[in-house]
Amino acid sequence: MSIYKQLFSIPGAARFSMAGALARFPMAMTNLAVIMMITAMYKDYAFAGRLSAVAAVSFAIMVPQLSRLVDIYGQAKIMFPSVLISAASFGGLAFTAHHAGPRPLLYLLTIMGAGFSGSIGALVRARWAYVLKEPGKLQSAFALEATLDEVIFIVGPVLATFMATEIHGTAGIYGTAIVSVIGAFLLFPQRSTEPIPSGRKPAPTTPSKPLLKNRTLLMLMIVYIAMGAIFGALDVSCVSFANENGWPSGSGVILAAMSVGSLIAGLVYGARSWKPSILRLYLFGVIFLGVGCSVLPFVPGLFWFMVTVFITGSAFSPTATNVMTMVSQAVPGSRLTESMAWMVTASNVGASIGSAIGGQAIQSAGAHGGLMTVASAGWIMVVLALITAPYLRKTRNNALRVL
Repeated sequence: MSIYKQLFSIPGAARFSMAGALARFPMAMTNLAVIMMITAMYKDYAFAGRLSAVAAVSFAIMVPQLSRLVDIYGQAKIMFPSVLISAASFGGLAFTAHHAGPRPLLYLLTIMGAGFSGSIGALVRARWAYVLKEPGKLQSAFALEATLDEVIFIVGPVLATFMATEIHGTAGIYGTAIVSVIGAFLLFPQRSTEPIPSGRKPAPTTPSKPLLKNRTLLMLMIVYIAMGAIFGALDVSCVSFANENGWPSGSGVILAAMSVGSLIAGLVYGARSWKPSILRLYLFGVIFLGVGCSVLPFVPGLFWFMVTVFITGSAFSPTATNVMTMVSQAVPGSRLTESMAWMVTASNVGASIGSAIGGQAIQSAGAHGGLMTVASAGWIMVVLALITAPYLRKTRNNALRVL
């Protein structure tokens, strides 16, 4: 654990990392809280699904735009008011649903709440890149944040479910709004670790190019779409698998097992330096994840399914760490937040595709159909990673960057 002690010994690092973890808790709570609130208040699962999809699309569209403004004007100036708008919108959503308000208003409030929430994880990782100059330590810092993400995804859904079922159907949404505001007040006043926005720097001598012309970023986004599809399809498949095996409430435990596997692997991976190149480590993680996904449709019984999910999930945090490290090396620091936000967008797009296809497959062939979708997405991810690897290797060897 010495590497993590070194990271937290950096002035301000522990404070912004913990504040950032709290501020991004809603990412693990909001979707489930919205679905539970709508089904409780309106008794309409189709409407709940549509509202969830609207939230995902709004988030995917707005995150890169907000992140580009953050890189220009700073985290506090852009994201502090943006998070407050998001929290107020979600508060309004809960209030409207509580009083059975009009559905068009719910759509509008959902669009604003999700759209203005931003990618807090990208902001925290940008702070690590700002305070750390050693590539090895930056990789460990990204592993730490990936591990914290897994903690959030273990606790967040359980907390949202408890609030919605034991307090009130709207309590989960109110809870996410309150947590996001508290996190914002803890994170954004920390100005010493906030990256210097490009708006305060001298104008570059050459105009910047669109980030999506960066070959490294584009290649990794393509793979991340497939990786997102895995988890989108796995979410709905776990629900169906648990129901078919007589444990309707077990889907959360199954998904938690995957997060625990990812958490442990992330801590171990980030705690040491590795001899293979980061590109080889990335490819190994992708292939390991693909193999694990291909096994899932053929695993009998809940116990062995949870074991397999646990082992498969151990590939996620290290792979995400390698991806974010390569992104940080491929783009200038002045555009790091935006580039990481594009990765979040790619993952969300993939998750939307995976959940839609997986849900249709479950409708036709039960949990096995959904898990075959997971396996298919896994091997599509592997193929895309192998196809794009030569481009990544060439780009990294030539040190090409977007300027």
